[in-house]
Amino acid sequence: MDNSLISAVITAEKEDKKAIKRFYKQQRYSASFIGFDHCYFIKSSDTIVASVIVSFIESNNQQAFLHALVVDRKFQKKGLATQLINAIDCGYSSITCFSNSNMTIFYQNFDFQIAGSSLIKPIIEKRFRQYKQKNPKLLRFIKFNICL
Repeated sequence: MDNSLISAVITAEKEDKKAIKRFYKQQRYSASFIGFDHCYFIKSSDTIVASVIVSFIESNNQQAFLHALVVDRKFQKKGLATQLINAIDCGYSSITCFSNSNMTIFYQNFDFQIAGSSLIKPIIEKRFRQYKQKNPKLLRFIKFNICL
Protein backbone atom coordinates (compact mmCIF):
# COMPACT_ATOMS: atom_id res chain seq x y z
CA MET A 1 0.00 0.00 0.00
CA ASP A 2 1.18 3.47 -0.84
CA ASN A 3 1.00 5.48 2.38
CA SER A 4 0.91 8.73 0.39
CA LEU A 5 -2.68 7.89 -0.56
CA ILE A 6 -3.78 7.79 3.08
CA SER A 7 -5.60 10.93 4.19
CA ALA A 8 -5.32 12.78 7.45
CA VAL A 9 -8.09 12.21 9.98
CA ILE A 10 -11.40 13.57 8.71
CA THR A 11 -14.24 14.70 10.97
CA ALA A 12 -17.39 13.15 9.59
CA GLU A 13 -20.28 15.23 8.36
CA LYS A 14 -23.88 14.08 8.10
CA GLU A 15 -23.41 13.15 4.43
CA ASP A 16 -20.60 10.71 5.39
CA LYS A 17 -22.89 8.54 7.52
CA LYS A 18 -23.84 6.02 4.80
CA ALA A 19 -20.21 5.49 3.77
CA ILE A 20 -19.20 5.00 7.42
CA LYS A 21 -21.95 2.44 7.99
CA ARG A 22 -20.87 0.67 4.79
CA PHE A 23 -17.25 0.60 6.04
CA TYR A 24 -18.25 -1.09 9.31
CA LYS A 25 -20.42 -3.60 7.46
CA GLN A 26 -17.53 -4.46 5.11
CA GLN A 27 -15.33 -4.99 8.15
CA ARG A 28 -17.97 -7.30 9.63
CA TYR A 29 -18.15 -5.04 12.66
CA SER A 30 -21.46 -4.25 14.27
CA ALA A 31 -21.32 -0.53 14.93
CA SER A 32 -24.06 2.00 15.22
CA PHE A 33 -24.50 5.62 16.04
CA ILE A 34 -25.89 5.74 19.57
CA GLY A 35 -26.62 9.40 20.14
CA PHE A 36 -24.80 12.72 20.12
CA ASP A 37 -22.04 11.16 18.05
CA HIS A 38 -18.85 12.47 16.56
CA CYS A 39 -17.20 10.24 14.00
CA TYR A 40 -13.68 10.42 12.63
CA PHE A 41 -12.25 8.47 9.73
CA ILE A 42 -9.27 8.03 7.45
CA LYS A 43 -9.44 7.34 3.72
CA SER A 44 -7.14 5.76 1.21
CA SER A 45 -8.00 7.21 -2.18
CA ASP A 46 -11.79 7.54 -1.84
CA THR A 47 -12.33 4.56 0.47
CA ILE A 48 -12.68 4.67 4.26
CA VAL A 49 -9.98 2.46 5.80
CA ALA A 50 -10.27 3.37 9.49
CA SER A 51 -12.94 4.90 11.70
CA VAL A 52 -13.88 5.63 15.29
CA ILE A 53 -17.06 6.93 16.89
CA VAL A 54 -17.19 9.08 20.03
CA SER A 55 -20.65 9.32 21.59
CA PHE A 56 -22.24 11.10 24.51
CA ILE A 57 -25.32 8.82 24.52
CA GLU A 58 -27.39 11.53 26.25
CA SER A 59 -27.30 15.28 25.73
CA ASN A 60 -26.36 16.05 29.33
CA ASN A 61 -23.68 13.35 29.63
CA GLN A 62 -20.22 14.93 29.76
CA GLN A 63 -18.33 11.63 29.59
CA ALA A 64 -17.54 10.65 26.01
CA PHE A 65 -17.70 7.01 24.98
CA LEU A 66 -15.13 5.92 22.40
CA HIS A 67 -16.30 2.90 20.41
CA ALA A 68 -16.06 1.24 17.02
CA LEU A 69 -12.33 1.87 16.60
CA VAL A 70 -11.76 -0.23 13.48
CA VAL A 71 -8.97 -0.36 10.90
CA ASP A 72 -9.35 -2.32 7.67
CA ARG A 73 -7.14 -5.43 7.86
CA LYS A 74 -5.15 -4.36 4.79
CA PHE A 75 -4.21 -1.12 6.56
CA GLN A 76 -3.42 -2.42 10.04
CA LYS A 77 0.03 -1.90 11.57
CA LYS A 78 0.36 1.48 9.82
CA GLY A 79 -0.49 3.64 12.85
CA LEU A 80 -4.01 4.55 11.73
CA ALA A 81 -5.65 3.70 15.08
CA THR A 82 -3.00 5.87 16.73
CA GLN A 83 -3.79 8.71 14.31
CA LEU A 84 -7.49 8.48 15.13
CA ILE A 85 -6.96 8.53 18.89
CA ASN A 86 -4.42 11.37 18.67
CA ALA A 87 -6.87 13.40 16.59
CA ILE A 88 -9.57 13.21 19.26
CA ASP A 89 -7.26 13.25 22.26
CA CYS A 90 -7.82 16.79 23.49
CA GLY A 91 -11.37 17.29 22.33
CA TYR A 92 -13.10 15.73 25.33
CA SER A 93 -12.77 16.24 29.08
CA SER A 94 -13.25 12.54 29.81
CA ILE A 95 -13.27 9.56 27.45
CA THR A 96 -14.20 5.99 28.31
CA CYS A 97 -13.96 2.87 26.21
CA PHE A 98 -14.26 -0.88 26.58
CA SER A 99 -11.74 -3.34 25.25
CA ASN A 100 -10.32 -6.78 25.80
CA SER A 101 -7.45 -7.12 28.24
CA ASN A 102 -5.04 -7.78 25.35
CA MET A 103 -5.43 -4.11 24.35
CA THR A 104 -4.40 -2.73 27.76
CA ILE A 105 -0.93 -1.60 26.67
CA PHE A 106 -2.34 0.05 23.53
CA TYR A 107 -4.74 2.20 25.55
CA GLN A 108 -2.25 2.86 28.35
CA ASN A 109 0.11 4.31 25.72
CA PHE A 110 -2.52 7.06 25.33
CA ASP A 111 -2.81 7.60 29.10
CA PHE A 112 -6.03 5.63 29.47
CA GLN A 113 -6.24 3.74 32.74
CA ILE A 114 -8.24 0.70 33.70
CA ALA A 115 -11.30 2.04 35.50
CA GLY A 116 -13.65 0.75 38.14
CA SER A 117 -17.37 1.36 37.94
CA SER A 118 -17.16 4.41 40.24
CA LEU A 119 -15.40 6.43 37.52
CA ILE A 120 -17.87 5.56 34.78
CA LYS A 121 -21.15 7.41 34.29
CA PRO A 122 -24.15 5.12 35.03
CA ILE A 123 -25.46 5.13 31.45
CA ILE A 124 -22.07 3.92 30.16
CA GLU A 125 -21.63 1.47 33.04
CA LYS A 126 -24.99 -0.11 32.18
CA ARG A 127 -23.76 -0.68 28.62
CA PHE A 128 -20.49 -2.15 29.96
CA ARG A 129 -22.35 -4.70 32.10
CA GLN A 130 -24.42 -5.79 29.08
CA TYR A 131 -21.31 -6.25 26.92
CA LYS A 132 -19.41 -8.00 29.72
CA GLN A 133 -22.03 -10.77 29.82
CA LYS A 134 -20.98 -11.73 26.29
CA ASN A 135 -17.28 -10.98 26.76
CA PRO A 136 -15.93 -11.72 30.27
CA LYS A 137 -12.45 -10.36 29.39
CA LEU A 138 -13.81 -6.89 28.71
CA LEU A 139 -12.26 -4.01 30.67
CA ARG A 140 -13.27 -0.38 31.15
CA PHE A 141 -10.73 2.30 30.29
CA ILE A 142 -10.90 6.01 31.04
CA LYS A 143 -8.84 9.03 30.23
CA PHE A 144 -9.17 12.46 31.78
CA ASN A 145 -7.87 15.10 29.42
CA ILE A 146 -5.93 17.97 30.88
CA CYS A 147 -5.39 19.75 27.58
CA LEU A 148 -8.86 21.32 27.27
